[in-house]
Amino acid sequence: MKNFLYLLPFLFILIACDKDETPPIKQKNLISIKYEDDISGYHSTISYNEKNQLSSLITDFENEYDGFTELSDYIYLESGQLRSFKRRSNSGYINNNFIIEYTYKDSRVDIKTSDIDQSTSYLNTVILDNNQRPIENWSYLEDNTTIYYKSVYTWDNGNPINIKSYIKIDDEFVLGSEIQVTYDNGINPYTHYKNSFSVRLSGESFNSANNAIKVTEQYYERIYGYNSTQTYTVSYQYDEDNYPTQSTYVMIQETSDPDATPKLEGKKEFTYQ
Repeated sequence: MKNFLYLLPFLFILIACDKDETPPIKQKNLISIKYEDDISGYHSTISYNEKNQLSSLITDFENEYDGFTELSDYIYLESGQLRSFKRRSNSGYINNNFIIEYTYKDSRVDIKTSDIDQSTSYLNTVILDNNQRPIENWSYLEDNTTIYYKSVYTWDNGNPINIKSYIKIDDEFVLGSEIQVTYDNGINPYTHYKNSFSVRLSGESFNSANNAIKVTEQYYERIYGYNSTQTYTVSYQYDEDNYPTQSTYVMIQETSDPDATPKLEGKKEFTYQ
């Protein structure tokens, strides 16, 4: 639950628009994100290469347990697709060096995550639609061939509005969680994540055109041992180009888990170049 709460901070990307109806979107690079909530906080600094691609992401975390720095470096193919990136995390509790590698095939991407220090790795497969948007994400057992977990995404106007996640039990995929998302028409600031193929991370929408204003997450007892509903309500302040400069959220949780946090409030600040 700690990791789920303090990671809570992201929402993003460009809207595709008709030149005859809407003026072109001004491209801005996000260079700083500051986040804090009732429990933790972090500050991310973002850099870009000469092709205006994300080249590094440095995140300093602070929370009631420990603080650590995470550094990510990104490498691209000639086509502009993300080939790999390295992530290093060091603290009193975490000391890992990972490399994440992408292999592109017809309508799919295989993503291999390797722990360099532990000589272990695991595989995910992302299935894409004709617009190169993720519609399924598969996770495998250690054999990297047997699917034990999958997420299924439904899109509308460039935004993932429904995400269902299943876990395999006795050869049956059982629904473990379901997420519903409502968006505004603001521009998502996280354009540098467009090659990550990540749709969700701890309460946030990845690869969306706009910014989420309401997120409802339901977790079911058969998988998690309790029923839980978490509702995030988010508001934004925008600049003259319709990019968010600040967001605030309130999370309300209704659950049978006695150790859960019933309410959490947080905010983010965005700086652009």
